[in-house]
Formats: sequence, C-alpha cells, structure tokens
Amino acid sequence: AAIRMVSQTTSKEAESALMQIAVNPKEDSDLRAEALLGLTRQELAEPESLIPLLENGDPNLAIEATRTLRLHAGNSTVRNALARGYAKWSEDSATSEQAEIAEFALHGFDPNKPFTLEG
Repeated sequence: AAIRMVSQTTSKEAESALMQIAVNPKEDSDLRAEALLGLTRQELAEPESLIPLLENGDPNLAIEATRTLRLHAGNSTVRNALARGYAKWSEDSATSEQAEIAEFALHGFDPNKPFTLEG
C-alpha cells in the first residue's frame, strides 16, 4: 500500500524511493515490480539504471522493467538495450510478452498486426 501511495506522487523523492526498491535484489520481487509500475509515472533522471532488470531471472520483473523502459525509448542507451533484448526475446516463446512490449517501444503501433499473440 505504501508503494502505491508513493507512486501517485511525481517528485524526485518518490522517484528515488521507488528506484531504490526496484533495483534492490534483496527486496521481494512483487514489491520491486510494484515499484517499477510506480516509476512509469516519474520522469526518471537515469532510466539506464533499470536496464539490468530487463534480463532479470524473474519474468514478471523483467516484463515490468520493459514496460517502464518503453516510456524512455527516446534515450539512446535504453533504446539500444530494448533493441538488443527484442532480438533475443522475439525468438523465445517464454519471453514473447516482453518482445511485444519492446517492439511497440521501438516501432510503434502497426495497424496490420493482430491485437493478440494468438493472431
């Protein structure tokens, strides 16, 4: 509940608190995922610090990191990380959701592509 309250605030203090939780491997992964969700409301002075989470062993955490970073695809370091990840994730059905998020961040909406993974 505290994470959600902090997430509603857009400030440097909120960003810092959420970032510390998100990148801390000692925190519970659900808490870290909530912090990542909260970071989508923040400007993020250094979105690059979330890049290592793209390859996290916890798929849910990696997906939330991808969702958060998609909003910062204008940052060349983030964009390159998403592109590298997309090349890898698109070849594995276990990471197809992450690949879809990265593809949207990199290429935008494709009206010729179906809305679901099922086709």
